[in-house]
Amino acid sequence: MVNFLLIIADSARADAYENTPHGSFNWVQTPVADQLSRDGLTFTRAFTPIGLCHPARASIDSGLHGHANGQLVNTAWDKFNLTGLLPTAPSYLKLLQAVGYRVGYTGQRHLRQSVFDDVVPGAITGFKIAGLREETHPDRPNHPPFYGELTLPPEQHRDGFTMRGATELLRRYAAQNKPWLIQVEYDGPHPPFYLPGKYANLYPHEAIRPPISFVEGNAPKPIGHARARAQQMPEPWGENWQRLLAHYGGYITMLDSFTGEILAELERLGMADDTVVIVTSDHGEMVGAHGVVTKYAQMYDDVLRIPLRVRWPGHVAPGSVETSIVSHVDLLPTLVELAGAPPPAQTHGKSWAALAHGEDLTAPRDTLYGQLHAWGSGWHSLRVARTDDWKYVYGPFTEDELYDLKADPGETNNLAATHPEQVARMRVRLGEEMRAVDDPLHRSVDFKL
Repeated sequence: MVNFLLIIADSARADAYENTPHGSFNWVQTPVADQLSRDGLTFTRAFTPIGLCHPARASIDSGLHGHANGQLVNTAWDKFNLTGLLPTAPSYLKLLQAVGYRVGYTGQRHLRQSVFDDVVPGAITGFKIAGLREETHPDRPNHPPFYGELTLPPEQHRDGFTMRGATELLRRYAAQNKPWLIQVEYDGPHPPFYLPGKYANLYPHEAIRPPISFVEGNAPKPIGHARARAQQMPEPWGENWQRLLAHYGGYITMLDSFTGEILAELERLGMADDTVVIVTSDHGEMVGAHGVVTKYAQMYDDVLRIPLRVRWPGHVAPGSVETSIVSHVDLLPTLVELAGAPPPAQTHGKSWAALAHGEDLTAPRDTLYGQLHAWGSGWHSLRVARTDDWKYVYGPFTEDELYDLKADPGETNNLAATHPEQVARMRVRLGEEMRAVDDPLHRSVDFKL
């Protein structure tokens, strides 16, 4: 049976791992991820169905959208215990355990730690257990500048402990005769971007240009967009923004280096050939896109599109690329199929296990469907349907959004008011997706086709 090493970053943009000529983050160096692309499979259009930490991870874990798995908001925000991952929701962890797998975890401690057989202290708790102070790392400040430099060395950064937790689990599992899954969850590159000096100063900020959407078009957008821009870092492009992006790039490069150390240990232990390595992120991040620092109630590709690299020596063809749309709800059926475990009774995902065997997908997605149920500053409800060419965002309490992704990849011009025929076509597409997963909103009087 095959092993699984699943490495999940928090807030890593897909384009920070791509060397596209005109990409806003094509200057970020990720040599380990680049090698994974050469050795395995790269997805160019992988998405999360929701750009918010806990619900995004719940969709990975359960293979279901939030209305079905129960995790609608970040648990820390849910003071009244109104939502949370349902104990009856499927989990690839449980499905793999049922066929003999041992599952281990290290990282920032998001969801379902009680399901894992082994939990090794990682990101946020590791340095405390080691008796170290993390110095000046603030806990999610909601004011500028959102970045800074630490005097501690990289190995004492919170994600350095996650890296060492992963290598400890690898050594522990190398001594057993059972197949395993190890889940590694970095805390970064989630803002704020506080880094050791080596990575805080890695990229000269002076040459960094603004993202293509930093300046918006003239077409009107829902009021939430302007509000987020005014609240987060309302200043013109300049040194603060450049340093922010430079720190973000440094953060990604540091995590890439940590991943390299984990993969080196996997190789040293002689388990690389028998292990499917999956490197991804729960969601992306704004980092200057649309003039904001971090996520809010929106459905931009900056947050929905995520990196996804897969390596399985002898199975995945080196240098292969998949250009069809895949969603993080697809991960559960994929892992279960690769492990030879029975499929869950319910899933919203489509397995891409065929790609791991060098075969084509028989019925690739032509539409990304996603939900956003709430946000920390208030309750929201958004749905998105994204095809190759168009994106439509619907919310019963806000204005529609429509973007021509070919002509306007930065999603700066909302065409909903001027292209009613295309809105109607995309609304039909969205309704089909909602019905397919039994989204209760499709039965509501608020959503009419």
